[in-house]
Amino acid sequence: MWNEYSFSELFLPTTILIAVIFLYALKTLRRPDLAFLIAVLKGCLFYTYFQFFSVNGYYLLDDIVYFNDSLNYWKEGNSFISIILDSKKFAYLFSIAGGQNILYFLYNILSFDFFGGFYFAPVCLNIILTVTSARIMYKFLQNIGFNNMICKLYFVFFILHWEIIAWSNFLNLKDTLVHTLTITSFYYLQKLQLKQTKKVRTFLAVAFVMIVLSFLRFYIPLFMIFTFITYRFLQFVNAIKDKKLRILILVSVLFIGPLLCLQFLLSRYQFEINLFLGSFTNPLFGAIRYLFTPIPWQIEPDYTFLFWPSVFNWISLPFMIYGIFMLFKMDNPGIKLLMLYFILISIFYGCFGELQGPRHRLQIDFIIILAQLIGVLSLWAGKGKVIDLDTKPSAFLIPQT
Repeated sequence: MWNEYSFSELFLPTTILIAVIFLYALKTLRRPDLAFLIAVLKGCLFYTYFQFFSVNGYYLLDDIVYFNDSLNYWKEGNSFISIILDSKKFAYLFSIAGGQNILYFLYNILSFDFFGGFYFAPVCLNIILTVTSARIMYKFLQNIGFNNMICKLYFVFFILHWEIIAWSNFLNLKDTLVHTLTITSFYYLQKLQLKQTKKVRTFLAVAFVMIVLSFLRFYIPLFMIFTFITYRFLQFVNAIKDKKLRILILVSVLFIGPLLCLQFLLSRYQFEINLFLGSFTNPLFGAIRYLFTPIPWQIEPDYTFLFWPSVFNWISLPFMIYGIFMLFKMDNPGIKLLMLYFILISIFYGCFGELQGPRHRLQIDFIIILAQLIGVLSLWAGKGKVIDLDTKPSAFLIPQT
């Protein structure tokens, strides 16, 4: 069986995994003992699952398709580099992958080049991606003004978070890669707003990341661009001192603009709109379902790996809600950009019943994790005051009055 693994097969990926996590954690936390503990915990979880539990483990349909199709092509002697350099090989893989998923097929083949043709190979890369995501978010939070203690707490909480572990440690799914690219895009979008940033280089970086992301979920870059444009527009309107002019511009853009767009779409895409309306659900209730599903006692048999994460999600629900409230109160450009995206993507997924699940929610888990952390710290400190982003690490929770 392809999902039965020996010590010799798992030794190299586990060792590399522990080493990479340790280096990331050491660079971030500056604590060798804590960095080593986190790395060993993540490495042991990976090794234990694939050594003892993967035979009767968690598998879905598309992860098997990703694995089998990319493995068969890799076994024909096609490495990641050879495919990139040979247009015919690339075109053939494009046809196998069905176009949009070609990036994740290449990702699987890259993992086979490193660790061999095993199911755990791309999973190992996914775990490394989660630590990379944590590091990027650590830098993002630093850039927007969070003090170092909160950034470090977020880094640790992210790596050990139950949702991150559930989706990255067991299954070969593209969602972890989507998550990492989304975080990277926001990191560069935020850097575009910094005066000292080299604009051309940063713009090229965010453009490259979004192009790559479009080969996984084409609509996510569009949403991110729309979010960024909307955010900059609101900044522009807010800077206008004339209240009447500000209201006039808002009415024109927020009401007349959508009506003109709707008229254009109806005239050209009537069939597609009918398909959309056929699967349309109430966005308010849909957004709530998107954010809070699944309920522990209603989990489908194929998704039993989400039982404990769902339990922890519901336990932490008050902290998440309070954290979201606190984030909305923060007068910080980076936080406002994240929260605007959080609202828009939740409403979008709330319109489609088949997309209102935890798998699609993974791509905003970095915001949810931040909300949970801020909620815990705020309630711990008490009095419901906004966390001061400029306080010293010794007073990182709440500004004292």
